[in-house]
Amino acid sequence: MKKRRIVGLDALRLAAIIMIVIYHCFPGVLTGGFVAVELFFAISGFLMGQKLLREYRKEGEKFGGVKGFFRFLLGRLKRFLPTLVFTVILI
Repeated sequence: MKKRRIVGLDALRLAAIIMIVIYHCFPGVLTGGFVAVELFFAISGFLMGQKLLREYRKEGEKFGGVKGFFRFLLGRLKRFLPTLVFTVILI
């Protein structure tokens, strides 16, 4: 199955990230930055759900319920772990 990107959602998520950065760097300029955080997490949750469904459709019975879900989470963790470690060291 071909991986499809939804460019509009990527752009909306980027806009939310920019608004969050502006809110934190210049608190008086942009009010209500928490709305951008909620928007970012809603879009990210939707995209993760789509990826989870794609993997389930691809693997079918091999997806394996809880075992497949934890394999999915482990894959996500492997993707974000270097960034997390770098951020913790930087802070």
